[in-house]
Amino acid sequence: MVSTNDIKLNIINLISQINDLDKLKQIYKKITQVNKSFPTENKESQSPNFKDAVVEIRKGVTFQEILEEQNYKPISYARFRKKADSIKWEHSLDDLLAALD
Repeated sequence: MVSTNDIKLNIINLISQINDLDKLKQIYKKITQVNKSFPTENKESQSPNFKDAVVEIRKGVTFQEILEEQNYKPISYARFRKKADSIKWEHSLDDLLAALD
C-alpha cells in the first residue's frame, strides 16, 4: 500500500533531480494550480493516519538479519542497572508519576 507520505517523497526525489529552471517553473505553476483547485482542508479535523506509520517487514528476512542491520548490541541487566543507578534525578519517582496525571 502506498501512503501519501510515500508519494510526497517520490515527488520530492523526482523534482530534486531536475536542474532546468524552466521545467521547475512549469512544475511549480502546475502544482499551484492543482493546489488552488481543491478546497483547503480543515487542519484541525485532520488526524495522522496510523497506517502511514506502518512499514511491512521484508519477506524472507530473519530476526538475526534485522538485529544485524540495526546494529543491535545487547546489554546485560547488571550493566543496565549500573547505568540507571548512576543517573542523577532532579525529581522523585512520585513527582514524575504525578506529572503523568
